[in-house]
Amino acid sequence: MLRTQVTIAGNLVGEPDMRATKKGEPFASMRIAVNARKKDAESGAWVNYATSFYNVSAFNNLAINALNSLHKGEPVVVFGELRVREYTGQHGETQRSIDITAEHIGHDLSQGRAQFAREARPRLDRFAEDEPAAPGEEPTPEPYGDVVREIGLTPGDADGPEYVEVGQQAS
Repeated sequence: MLRTQVTIAGNLVGEPDMRATKKGEPFASMRIAVNARKKDAESGAWVNYATSFYNVSAFNNLAINALNSLHKGEPVVVFGELRVREYTGQHGETQRSIDITAEHIGHDLSQGRAQFAREARPRLDRFAEDEPAAPGEEPTPEPYGDVVREIGLTPGDADGPEYVEVGQQAS
């Protein structure tokens, strides 16, 4: 399957919003504004072009780290899979949304500096409920359990790609 992968650099429009999938896995959504500027060859003045907005989703550890690291107005670089989604607007008109499922997100270091702190990654292959711990090991906790409870995520009942708002149950 062919995928369209993109890298964008822009600014966060608002604070990242944390939610959960029906399976209880965390995901973050955020909007990124990209402002194109070019120097006019004749006048030497900088010219601003139209601003493009992108909806960005991040899942699991990337979502949690984005929530804890990124804030409104900060410059970021996003790499991920691009999708153009069509939907019907409130007045019956066809609308388009440009969505990116992020694989990597970071601060744009051409505009400032950041400090990195490594987070422990859960071993996803060890989270089966019926899998006992190896002799001499402590049982492995549920995936993302502490983080999900700490930020108030509530998983839905069924599997699937539908998302629920923080603190709400899926219908």
